[in-house]
Amino acid sequence: STGSGGTGRADGRTALYIRLTGGRAFLDNVDAAVLEARRRAREQMVVHLHFGSQRFRSSPLPVSCDPAFDDDFLVQFEPSVRDIGDCQTPLHVLVTMEDVYGAKCRTVGENIVEWRKVLRKGTLSLAVELAGMNPGVPSGILDMQLEILPFVKRLNDDEINYRIEQTKATQSAADREFLVYARRWWAEYHAISPSFAQRRVKVFAQALSGRMLPVSHYVDPMQPDRVFDGPEDAARFVSLLGVDKPSEDAAADMLS
Repeated sequence: STGSGGTGRADGRTALYIRLTGGRAFLDNVDAAVLEARRRAREQMVVHLHFGSQRFRSSPLPVSCDPAFDDDFLVQFEPSVRDIGDCQTPLHVLVTMEDVYGAKCRTVGENIVEWRKVLRKGTLSLAVELAGMNPGVPSGILDMQLEILPFVKRLNDDEINYRIEQTKATQSAADREFLVYARRWWAEYHAISPSFAQRRVKVFAQALSGRMLPVSHYVDPMQPDRVFDGPEDAARFVSLLGVDKPSEDAAADMLS
């Protein structure tokens, strides 16, 4: 959903106001022939924002090298957050290319925005480079402005950097802890049967940012219209799913 910003909050709660002010250098759309083909296919570009349980979506725009994104969103902090500077919830920015029917969608680029830098002055202008399918080459740049409404607390650069480093340390510790757990699980899994060592089991997946994440990070529970009567029925259903033969390089993706 698209939010809207203003000069303050009627309920007095602090919020993060985000305004998209344009996009630049989406190089996949530079080629005139490719651009024309995508426009004939009625493809559109959309910006998605994710902050905790809140989701936002910009108005779709025609495919362009320099899309003129112009939307605003109001991100609300949980009432339990007493010190905004201690809030470690990331702001995830994602740009997709979709058809007008919503039948096809692909990721153009994404990034995590360190929004807490806005606490220095209360306002912040950013040029966010989006990580795409080519490592090290931005797939585009998203221009945005952040503002804290109402601005109630100022932090200096040292305070902001200290809290950012704390967040990174916590994230690194969690990654290491899961890696240790995954290796132990992998060893126990192999111990069940020698044949299990030949199974193509993927434990980690690489995000566009380059960070290795557990595959469960990309799985969300779904509420089915129907349920199975028991595990035997569920196993029968899974056995009917098609399976693609892995490539020769698949072993390189496995945890060893």
